[in-house]
Amino acid sequence: MMAKMPGEGMERQKLKTRRLDLSRATFVIPLRIDSEDRLRNARLVIEYLERYLDTNLLVIEYDTTRKFSWRKSSGNLRYIFYKTDDANFWKTKVLNSAVQYVRTPCLVIQDADVIIEPRHLSDAYILVTRERADIVFPFRNDVMWVPSEAVGAIDHLDAAEISRWDYEVASSRKNDYLFVGLCVFVNLDSFVRIGKFNQNIRSWGYEDVEFYERAKKLGLRIRRLTNMPYHLGHALSENSRPHDRYFVHNKRQYDLTINSSSEELAKIVENWKW
Repeated sequence: MMAKMPGEGMERQKLKTRRLDLSRATFVIPLRIDSEDRLRNARLVIEYLERYLDTNLLVIEYDTTRKFSWRKSSGNLRYIFYKTDDANFWKTKVLNSAVQYVRTPCLVIQDADVIIEPRHLSDAYILVTRERADIVFPFRNDVMWVPSEAVGAIDHLDAAEISRWDYEVASSRKNDYLFVGLCVFVNLDSFVRIGKFNQNIRSWGYEDVEFYERAKKLGLRIRRLTNMPYHLGHALSENSRPHDRYFVHNKRQYDLTINSSSEELAKIVENWKW
């Protein structure tokens, strides 16, 4: 048997994890760390993105005190702590504030609990940066729910392994929920042109679907891929429940969007001050 040359195993490992070039994209990850498993998931997702992608990461934590920390990365990760006394996670405000830091033509709105296989992220990136799509959802209208206890047994996320996961999927619940959050690739200029996220929507509920319906009504080119996304389980906080005090108000904002004509909606967006 031929002996391995020194460093041969390491070179093979490098080949296995050669990063895909998504350098003209910035992944924005809004954070509110309200449990240990939220923190665990965020670290797993960020490590996964850094290992498989040559891209830019912007992590914005919105809280009373800083809870997130990260080792020295490849140099393409920027962390911002947004100090607030707000008990609720104002995700729309956090995402809109990110625009001032993004220097790439493609913005990726990335949940800290969601995993997409790298090749599908690359497909979505190409659609936005080369084929003039405005918005791309790099997954089908479905999601696989990975239980928190299963995630707790994982040291790192391996792209070769996740496609073999076999947990409950949303379609098995036979609902008509529209998955338009999770991970979204957006042309930055188009994002700004349609008013960004609706900051009248706060805390849990309707921010993603309102943005989607508004983008459709205002003429953006929207694409969806056909692969499965994976959601890493976590405890539900007050920011993730329908009885949240903002939920009814958020629903009214969504209803205003879907019940307005394109012309009426454009005028509404013109009056937004954020």
